[in-house]
Amino acid sequence: MGTVLDQWDDRFHRILGVEYGDPEYFRVHHLLVLTYMIQTHSYSPEAFPEAVGLLKGFLAGESPQNVRKTEKTSKLLDSSQRTWRARRADDERRGDVFPWSMTIMDVRIDSAREYCGDVVRWARDVRDVLVAAGF
Repeated sequence: MGTVLDQWDDRFHRILGVEYGDPEYFRVHHLLVLTYMIQTHSYSPEAFPEAVGLLKGFLAGESPQNVRKTEKTSKLLDSSQRTWRARRADDERRGDVFPWSMTIMDVRIDSAREYCGDVVRWARDVRDVLVAAGF
């Protein structure tokens, strides 16, 4: 059965397969990846603040396309702008850094409508937990 992170990783990869196979699901890909990486403590300490900022911006209505145009200096998005790694080593990842009330396991994939709604709710929940923790 594996660890909780193993289960989350399996679910994440299964969802990626669904997203890549259907553009209706892929509409929230940017939220899926940021939310998952934040929740699994996968971003390095240097990348974490930028990831949180991107998540907040997306939830405030910024589009991925607009962010790509305006964030040319983002070290998280442009590896040529940074000297540090964006990801932590796999053995440094954890799912229990914050008291999450929703995880990737709660995201339904039965329909694109349910899926997109669940990803947005999950992203908002993660943002709210981070804001309450002072980020």
